[in-house]
Amino acid sequence: MLWLSCPNCGSRPIEEFGFGGELPTVPDRITDP
Repeated sequence: MLWLSCPNCGSRPIEEFGFGGELPTVPDRITDP
């Protein structure tokens, strides 16, 4: 099992972490159709 060192929780298994990609930017003004 691969472990990561978390600065808040200590060592945690990598299965507890996920990467969903970069967050999209939100436009300044959102309009609903």
